[in-house]
Amino acid sequence: DSESPCLPNRAVWLRCAKSMSAKTEARVHGTAPEDLSPWTGHWTGAGTGYRIEQEKFDTLLTSQGFPWPLRKMIMAFGAEREFKLGDGRFLFGSKMLTGSFNWLHADEPTCFSVLGYSIETLVTWEDDAEGIDGKTLVSTMFTTSEDGYFISGSRTTTRITHTLNQAGELVVNTFTPEGSYIQWLARETDGI
Repeated sequence: DSESPCLPNRAVWLRCAKSMSAKTEARVHGTAPEDLSPWTGHWTGAGTGYRIEQEKFDTLLTSQGFPWPLRKMIMAFGAEREFKLGDGRFLFGSKMLTGSFNWLHADEPTCFSVLGYSIETLVTWEDDAEGIDGKTLVSTMFTTSEDGYFISGSRTTTRITHTLNQAGELVVNTFTPEGSYIQWLARETDGI
């Protein structure tokens, strides 16, 4: 269906992901870690351990055309990720500005909409020597803002990598055409 807001199949997704960088092309066919326990749980930017490249984040939002009041709201929003096993499959959850989590399966294209933006997403595992388990979880998003609430008439590709470091943090690197920034999330221990 050519009218579908989502890309039609995995081959198209991989072609788009591969075009993002030579690094992606070489590693896009990774597999999940054998032991997912270091990944599972609720990761948050709340608390004293949270760090973000705030200046880079603000510059990126400014270059994307977001007005100051919206940038202030977005920068105050705490990043959260949750990883869990459901039905024997790995589930990736990312908290959105609406406060709800968007749940995705690895290697399964997903399309959702928020604030008038159509977001096509593919989550994949990549082999990566930088991660403590040799793995990186990558979320590649294609955002169309034809009816976007704040910005309209554009299509952008964002690549977000998630890697576990030696300090036990989830290192989240966000790459967009306008720039990049890093944030470090900590796993919550209460209630787990």
